[in-house]
Amino acid sequence: MAKKLYASGIGAVSAVPVHWKCEGCGWVESAAPARPDPTSIPAEVQRDFDAHRCEDNQTTAHKSLLADFHAVDFPPNEDDLPGPGERQVYVLCWKASGSEVPFYVGQTNRLRGCMTDYQSAQFAACSDFFAGEAIRYFADRRGLRIMVRYKKSDDPCKDESTIIRELQLTGLRLLNSLPSYDYHEADRDEERRTVQKFCEMLLANQPH
Repeated sequence: MAKKLYASGIGAVSAVPVHWKCEGCGWVESAAPARPDPTSIPAEVQRDFDAHRCEDNQTTAHKSLLADFHAVDFPPNEDDLPGPGERQVYVLCWKASGSEVPFYVGQTNRLRGCMTDYQSAQFAACSDFFAGEAIRYFADRRGLRIMVRYKKSDDPCKDESTIIRELQLTGLRLLNSLPSYDYHEADRDEERRTVQKFCEMLLANQPH
């Protein structure tokens, strides 16, 4: 099926995210801020769209599962995310060469704060440390783009469990399955190496 580009946000007076949609498969992406030009699609948007493989989206179940999620780059601008009190379910993904692969699923009513927690990756909070160290590994050591996909949820705990199950049924491994630690007894460097080895395994198992 031929892919077609539809982008919104082009020509904004100030920089705003550009959202593009492939009309061939329905995949929605959030791209670089728009330039104040009513006739031009930013080069970053065109680049990401050119790398998008419509055939993958028709056959890959996890992309269909996340197609109605909002998407922003990590680290996100504060204004790009819902404010506190709004219940959300979210998925962290790494992206390269047109492929976007989930590696962690969560739920929260403070999405902005949650992403800040991942940036600090405090060792006393196991899930924050795991997700934050995975993000650092993928982004800093492997040069991969990190995406946050999220949507509003009336029952975030249930939706989180459902998404984890459905993603695992596609054959994906998730950081959610990594056993937690007791920060009073665990060694920070050892746990960091564990996360990095897990990330290496995720990349090694990704089809090319």
